[in-house]
Amino acid sequence: MRNSNAVLAVAAIITGLSSGACGTETERIAGPDVMMARVLSAVTPSVTGSGQYVLDGMLRTFAFTVRTMPDGSVRGRFSGATHQPLISWSGRLDCLVVDGNTAWIGGVYEHATNPSLVGVGFAFKAVDNGEGASADPDYMSRAMRGGTDCNTRPEPNPLYFYEIFGNIQIHQ
Repeated sequence: MRNSNAVLAVAAIITGLSSGACGTETERIAGPDVMMARVLSAVTPSVTGSGQYVLDGMLRTFAFTVRTMPDGSVRGRFSGATHQPLISWSGRLDCLVVDGNTAWIGGVYEHATNPSLVGVGFAFKAVDNGEGASADPDYMSRAMRGGTDCNTRPEPNPLYFYEIFGNIQIHQ
C-alpha cells in the first residue's frame, strides 16, 4: 500500500508537469509500469509592464503581460484607463518581437469605453532601461492603430513616445 501511494504521488506530480503547471513544456514517457516526465528547456521571450504616463494632460494607467509560447504562438493581455474622464480599454496581445531591451507588441482591443475601438488591431513599442535608481526611465509608445503588425517593428511618432512612471521588464 505504501508503494502504491508513492506511485500515485509521483504520477500526480508528473501529470501536473505534463500539463504545463510549472510554466514549461514537458514530454511524457510512459512504460508498462513507469511514467516519467522530462522538462524540455524552452526559454521564450516575455514582457511585462505596468505604470502611468501623461498624454494630452491626462494621467493614463496601463498594465500588460505577453509571452511567446514554446510553439511560437504569442499570448497576452493588456488593459488601460484614463481617470478624468474615466475611459478604459482592454484586450488580447498576440504579437511580440524582442530585440535587446526593446519590444514591439501587438494585439486587438476586445473591450473599450469607445465601442469603435473593439476589434481594432494595434501595436506599440516598449523600452526596458534596467532597474534601480541609476537606471534611465522605461519608455512606451502610444498604440499605433489600424492593423499595425508588430513583426514589422514599426517606429512610433516621437511625439507619442512617453517616459513611464512604473516598470517594463523584458525577459529573453
